[in-house]
Amino acid sequence: MGKKSGKPGGGRGLGTSIFLVIALLVVLIAGSAVATTFFGGDLVRKDISQDLRRCHTAFVVLQQNRFSSLELRLETINNPGTVSELLTTMAQNGDAEPLRGHVDQLLQNIDADLFLVLDANGQQVAGTGLAAISVSEETDEAAEAAPPPAPGLNLAGDPLLAAVREEKSVVGVWSGEDGLYNAAAAQLIRNFELVGYVVLAARLDDMAAELERTTGAAITLFKTTPTGPEILATSMDSGEAGELVPALRREGQALGQLNRGQVVASADLDINGAPWLAFLAPLRDVGEKPVGSLIAATEVGQKLAVFQQVRMVLLGLGAAALVIGFLASAFIGRRTLAPLGNLAGVATEIAQGNYHAYAPASGGRFGQFGEALNSLAGRLRERSEMDAFFSEVSRGLPEPAPEEVKVEPSTPRVALVAVEMQRFANPKIAFDPEENVSKLNRDIRRISTAVAEHQGKLSSILGHRLLAVFEGDGAAHRAFAAATKVLLILTTRENAFDEPVAPMVGLSSGPVVAGQVGWAGYSSIAHLGVPVQHLESLMREITPGDLYMNKQIATEVAKELNAAQIPIQGQRGLISQQPIYQVKLADAQRFTGATAPTAEPGGYEATKRGLADVTVGEVLGGRYEILAELGNGPMGLTCKAKDRNRSDLVTLKILKPEVRADEDRFNQLRRGISQTRMLTHDNVLSVLDMVEVDGLVVIASQFVRGMSLRYILDQKRPPMAAALILARDIAGALTAAHGAQLAHGGIKPENVIVDIQGSHLMDFGQAGTLAGAAREQPMAGAPYMAPEQIEGREASAESDVFAFGVLLYEMLTGKLPIAGQTPAEVASQRLMDEPEPPTVACPDMPEDLERAIQMCMLANPGERPGADDLFSFLSQ
Repeated sequence: MGKKSGKPGGGRGLGTSIFLVIALLVVLIAGSAVATTFFGGDLVRKDISQDLRRCHTAFVVLQQNRFSSLELRLETINNPGTVSELLTTMAQNGDAEPLRGHVDQLLQNIDADLFLVLDANGQQVAGTGLAAISVSEETDEAAEAAPPPAPGLNLAGDPLLAAVREEKSVVGVWSGEDGLYNAAAAQLIRNFELVGYVVLAARLDDMAAELERTTGAAITLFKTTPTGPEILATSMDSGEAGELVPALRREGQALGQLNRGQVVASADLDINGAPWLAFLAPLRDVGEKPVGSLIAATEVGQKLAVFQQVRMVLLGLGAAALVIGFLASAFIGRRTLAPLGNLAGVATEIAQGNYHAYAPASGGRFGQFGEALNSLAGRLRERSEMDAFFSEVSRGLPEPAPEEVKVEPSTPRVALVAVEMQRFANPKIAFDPEENVSKLNRDIRRISTAVAEHQGKLSSILGHRLLAVFEGDGAAHRAFAAATKVLLILTTRENAFDEPVAPMVGLSSGPVVAGQVGWAGYSSIAHLGVPVQHLESLMREITPGDLYMNKQIATEVAKELNAAQIPIQGQRGLISQQPIYQVKLADAQRFTGATAPTAEPGGYEATKRGLADVTVGEVLGGRYEILAELGNGPMGLTCKAKDRNRSDLVTLKILKPEVRADEDRFNQLRRGISQTRMLTHDNVLSVLDMVEVDGLVVIASQFVRGMSLRYILDQKRPPMAAALILARDIAGALTAAHGAQLAHGGIKPENVIVDIQGSHLMDFGQAGTLAGAAREQPMAGAPYMAPEQIEGREASAESDVFAFGVLLYEMLTGKLPIAGQTPAEVASQRLMDEPEPPTVACPDMPEDLERAIQMCMLANPGERPGADDLFSFLSQ
């Protein structure tokens, strides 16, 4: 009996043991879920906090831009011939009507929410905006019948007025009766006496929506009042905004820190039952008193949902395993304990930040859960690797604000060219100063372009004298050619009303000491030495219209000039007694082959603009405001601009005149852009418009704040994981384009923009063929061109795949499979040399990836894979 009773007991013991093991494993999985949620949530919260801090940085940049704009507008008002003179007149005869009329004229050209003119005691006497005296367009009869104006504001005790009394002019945040403003204020001085003040201000309300578009966070601006914070503007919906202040009060500490002027880096808020994370920063006026606050907030519940889902799946799976183990523990024990243990281990490693953990393949529900874990680990791994790589590379990017560039002192041998523009030696000071400055700016741009064409650069500008520097091989000859071009530009009549005046041009060469010097926050590159002194002596003795050189540079170019039978006239200087060598402009033009610009009919204002007219601050066609110059390529000038019609930033490509003049090429470009305007994809920068403004053809595209792939490759070779992520984005863009029967035709690193979200392909429809073009012409995209493109055939989906293979080869190996500056060189090298297998430079590359790259670069277009196949392969 005892033996018989032992068998059932032994069976129950085994089942209980398996049940307990499974139960323990379920607890482990549940713990892993909690750990995954905890650690994963902490990473997400840190990422959100960093994004919210960037909102504050963006707000500071926006404020600085607005302060600069207000100061510039204030300068147009604050001069002795306008408001200050009228204030003095009003103080003498007590008549404010002339002042109101003049303010009325000023307001027509000033874009500000608030404009105040105050007397010396801080009493408002004119203006518009908050409680300002009305400046209307009523008739004289209506004005006489109207009641006298209100006395207006008295800012005698305001911190803004107290600051401007001390500093003459200030900018800062100002707390008005109806809100917060970015304000600029200045003293009005006449005959060295203070007669009043002028204040320009713009409301802060519109910054909330602008910051949300830029950063994606919910932005709220508060004004500090005796009863607590008052919302000025918010991008939240009404229900969330109404609960924001109560949520801050429930939090308990953030409002107190703000009132003490402290930044709150992270605050947890409960808004309508949802968790939010907020960053709070005080807004201080010019007296450093907190008058308001900026709050950037993001709902964190949705971003933590993926970790919550993983936890629920793990808990549900554990509960199911517990029930199954209780019912059939003996049967499933051996088959389930090991897979569950593996999954639990993988989940724990992922929770601890090991995103390379991998769940082995298995059948049934465990296999599906393993795939889900592997997918989650892959997404987290990609995000982590991209964040690390992008952060490392972006450290070398220029800051939004100007940054001093460090230049080590050196002793190069250089050629110097001095240009003194005599047309500005005696400017018409009393007549149209804006025209003088506009013409000077245009001439400087034209000179800079001519110098840059010969690999030189402008070193310094003093009044109407410019100094250009040429370094490296052939510096003297390049300086001579650039000087000839500059003389032709400045001595050729641009139009019927132009009065060109020949400049004085001097050249010298020799070794100099070059280095960076700084003063009062500014810096420049200085050149010291005998060549500089020779140039100064030359400019005191030469006459306008021809080229004059010192002995050193004349000796360097004499052999070529003599061979071309170009006479060099020598003479002795009257002041310095140094030898001076002269070459006539006509002879220099014949020697260099330089051509004079073509004169345009009509007056200066009627002349069509050229690329030399496009400068920062220029507004093309009343629509595109140029904010920064991004580059100058073979097709034209690329700029960052603000599209006033769309109130958004765009990338503006301004085509060169020769591109517009080539009708076949221009029509092909226009057709390509017309076809691609409807292409929408997350990894494609859309073309918005192609229009002609002010005689210039411009192409407006979507703007992304990032860096070109060329910049990244010049910095360092990306890790394989990051390179494959970027390549997958490009393959996705090509898949969408080829599905719409569109080809790019010009894929190269310069046409790929990378930001934290991935890579974006730009310039769709803007690449042509080599038909009718010189195969010997240097092209940045020559190494990426398919053989059929070099032969002159149209771009196709197959040629895009070829260029993609070359690009992926370069990203993974750090070099091109076939180098060459021109299509002819590339074609020749392809015939003579086989590309080196990518695994030679990248030994850890998988064989299937190497095979995919080599298939992309096959000579026969029909044997290359499709973009959709590449995207599927890279998405595995």
